[in-house]
Amino acid sequence: MTQLKRCALSFLRNRSGVAAVEFALIAPVMIVTYFGACELCNLLLADRKVTNVSAATTDLVAQEMSISDNEMGDIFTASSAIMQPYDLASLQIVVTSVVADANGNTTVAWSDGYNRAAYTAGTDYTLPDGIISPGGSVIVTEVNYQYTSPIGQFWTSGFGMRDKFYEKPRRTAQISRVS
Repeated sequence: MTQLKRCALSFLRNRSGVAAVEFALIAPVMIVTYFGACELCNLLLADRKVTNVSAATTDLVAQEMSISDNEMGDIFTASSAIMQPYDLASLQIVVTSVVADANGNTTVAWSDGYNRAAYTAGTDYTLPDGIISPGGSVIVTEVNYQYTSPIGQFWTSGFGMRDKFYEKPRRTAQISRVS
């Protein structure tokens, strides 16, 4: 029996391998925390880029007096470049010129879409209070983006982001649309 006690005490006093055991217990937590932090940073960066796309697109359109199909294509190309290096397949942009009549009723004057259908001209468009005055116009850009994880193990369905930006035309009362 004393031999058994000595072996048990010797085993309990032996400290070789403690660091390996501690590392084996802590390493998975540290690795998950690291990849989670990286994923969170990527998600926040993508969200920031969505906001930048909506602001830049609206700003570029609001600087014009009239806008053509080619100019809209160039603006969509420039705006989508902001999202690099993220996948552009799930980026959707809709630029809409909304006008208000003398009674303050707002309708779509024209609309263009990138990877998404545009609004039909003449349809009603609801704006937040105070954005537009009767007889005025405003450019509205809506951006939707479905972020998918490069790792793909935890967020397999993706994470939806959206932003909407409003700006009044700078050089004219209403931006006209030409073909």
